[in-house]
Amino acid sequence: LDRGASIGEHVNSELDVLYLVVEGTGLLEIDGREQGLSQHSLANVPAGSTRTVRAAEDGLTYVTVHRRRGGLSLDRPR
Repeated sequence: LDRGASIGEHVNSELDVLYLVVEGTGLLEIDGREQGLSQHSLANVPAGSTRTVRAAEDGLTYVTVHRRRGGLSLDRPR
């Protein structure tokens, strides 16, 4: 995420998600509780939790890890 950018509040009701910070700093809010993020931080977000991610002034690079979901498919136009 670029400096000051964020991913708005959302819920993933299907999967637990693990966040691993590669570079930068920011905040992860899970169900209204803020957790600071920095390089090498690891955070688990349980399925059904409300979450928001915000990058600080130096930006935030992270990887998410979760169980594989079913594949995406494209339908033909109607």
